[in-house]
Amino acid sequence: MKSWIKEKIDLYSEREMFESASRLKRMYERLEGFFEEQKVEFSEPVDVDVLTVRSNAAVLIKIRNGMMLAKFDFEINGGYADFLEWYYIGKGEKPASRIVLESTFKGIKKWSKVLSSDVDGARDDDEKKLISIAVQNLEDHLKSAAFVEVSLKRLAELLSLNVSPKFIEGIDISHTHGTFTVASVVTFEDGKPNKKLYRRYKLANFSKIDDFESMRQVVRRRYSQHPLPDLLLIDGGKGQVDAVKDVISKIGKEASIVGLAKSDERIVFPDSREDLHLPLDDGALRILIEIRDEAHRFATAYHYSLRDKSMIESGLDSIPGIGSKRKKALLATFKNFSRIKKASFEELKEILGEKTAKKLEEIIHRENSL
Repeated sequence: MKSWIKEKIDLYSEREMFESASRLKRMYERLEGFFEEQKVEFSEPVDVDVLTVRSNAAVLIKIRNGMMLAKFDFEINGGYADFLEWYYIGKGEKPASRIVLESTFKGIKKWSKVLSSDVDGARDDDEKKLISIAVQNLEDHLKSAAFVEVSLKRLAELLSLNVSPKFIEGIDISHTHGTFTVASVVTFEDGKPNKKLYRRYKLANFSKIDDFESMRQVVRRRYSQHPLPDLLLIDGGKGQVDAVKDVISKIGKEASIVGLAKSDERIVFPDSREDLHLPLDDGALRILIEIRDEAHRFATAYHYSLRDKSMIESGLDSIPGIGSKRKKALLATFKNFSRIKKASFEELKEILGEKTAKKLEEIIHRENSL
């Protein structure tokens, strides 16, 4: 294949078809890089098909006469048995004398007879290397725009959405026993985070934990002024989802809403539909988990920044010898409370003196241990 492309490049260059030559040159370089980076040398010529299946996707690498011939990416519904039946029986593709799988499965022995091929997991270092190459290629494929697009379409089908969700927003709440309560709204566009559209909200504190009311607050503030996304994802179960549905209705809007329960990653609906359980490696579920985790990260970071600032401010106020001037000097030097926390004792001592710096260091250490 490489030699054929090289000949075509030379031919197009001779005929001054420079655009075509340039396009083939880029293809040649990508192909050459693939074989060079993923090179496996065999002691003897072998014919092997290497297969890994995850998250509704598969990668198949074909080795013929000890050389890596081709790599294929597939979107599938099912596991190894489903792929073997679809590809080798349904499509009529000829299997290699050996088919190496990343992992075995119940009933694998019958496939050796069905396909007249030795079907099993990796048995030696060469085969383990091939599996690692297949896995890396599959992971790259799962991150690709094409696979994300397929997963979004699958998500739309599973959730009975009218269109594939271009914009999905995720909401999470973070607090410490009802104090320093904040919310995050993260926006994913075409399955990827759009951080320019992220927003965070300070919410009212409560004498006791009330996640439902916190969720109502942020949804009311957010969507009274902003359009709703194609899909709104809530970190929580039926209670949180119902609270959001109620607020959306009261502000006179409609939305596609689902929750994601952390306990078992089940999808929760705002109507009579039963909770949806998907395999953890399902491409559609992976998108929801990524959004939920990002909303959690963003909310938690904001919560900790407010809590740390308050604790250090109150700690500064409680230390004799730290008045307004020294507070200003600390902030002028370190710019924010996060940097004050990370300052060394020697740096604090230069501004506060040894005795006062020790007291501040004790407060920072106590706050960090919470």
